[in-house]
Amino acid sequence: MQRLMFLLTCFFCLLSGECSAEVRSSGADHFTVSMEYIVKAAPDVVWHHLLDIGSWWSSSHTWSGDAKNLGLNAKPGGGFDETLPAGGFVRHMSVIYSAPEKMLRMVGVLGPLQEEALNGTMTITLTRKDQTTVIKATYKVSGHFEGGLDKIAPVVDKVLQDQFSRLVFATEKAATLPKE
Repeated sequence: MQRLMFLLTCFFCLLSGECSAEVRSSGADHFTVSMEYIVKAAPDVVWHHLLDIGSWWSSSHTWSGDAKNLGLNAKPGGGFDETLPAGGFVRHMSVIYSAPEKMLRMVGVLGPLQEEALNGTMTITLTRKDQTTVIKATYKVSGHFEGGLDKIAPVVDKVLQDQFSRLVFATEKAATLPKE
């Protein structure tokens, strides 16, 4: 049932114009993907869910196979981390800027891109708009990748669209925006 609700949320998001995503630019040595979602929740609620990454990130996009092993610490020295068996870990990204309920910026490359000669920056902003919050996420990656980064930009864009759609679904499922 939860999977069905997630798919319906994604479908209606695309139909309603409540979200947009695109590969903004790409070339052999770079790509920029961006997405925007409108969430029916206040920025503090969205921020809370954003940081509770293990509750909405897909387990199929983890090294351990279980999103419950993920954590996102938006403090100095913090990061987007995953625990692995036998005391292992993966640092997916390092947090370099945190303005609670407004912006989170991280550096690093996700998933299999980690083993490549790449740099990446992800910026996530939250902006209150009427009775909603606008989430904007931009991920910029550059460096050397055999075959060219332009070839994988659409795949990265799709994976991130799926993840942020899951954040929207989890947030809206758990909370409603209080009246002002």
